[in-house]
Amino acid sequence: SRGNKIYNIEKQKDHKLIIGSKNNIKAENVAICSGEGIKNFTDVKTKTSYAPIAVVSGVPKQAKSFVELDYFPKKCINLLTKENGFGLAGGISLSNKSKCDGYLDYVIAKHNEINPTIKEESRYIGLKTEITFQNQPRGYLYHIVNTDVGVWALIPGKFTLAFSMAPEFYRR
Repeated sequence: SRGNKIYNIEKQKDHKLIIGSKNNIKAENVAICSGEGIKNFTDVKTKTSYAPIAVVSGVPKQAKSFVELDYFPKKCINLLTKENGFGLAGGISLSNKSKCDGYLDYVIAKHNEINPTIKEESRYIGLKTEITFQNQPRGYLYHIVNTDVGVWALIPGKFTLAFSMAPEFYRR
């Protein structure tokens, strides 16, 4: 249940006992879908990165969404236009949280060169947790890892892949 912090998953004879802050849950199978929490209950390796996004106003009505991706973060300047002159600026992941504000300062300044009416309203730094495998490059695929009998770790990868991951998890 919501607000029931999970402390441990104990293997019982014919089930798993999930020990929580508010109540315990008896289950035959457990699927851990909280990317950040996977490392607390399995030996699956994860990596967390930071995704800085700025909410901006003053986006001209004729402005179009665009994505510029590059190996160098300073060349990654994105804008997702929304209704009523609002938009989202940002678009990269950083391994170091302390670099997020500097990146967003740069992005806002670049957007002001393109559209001087754009004004930052707020900032948000999202967390992205990925399952990592030794000797494999970073990817956007979902992962379904059977970590123990009846205990699974799942990460959707790119959000839209969650809808492919669900039936595949059910199949497995």
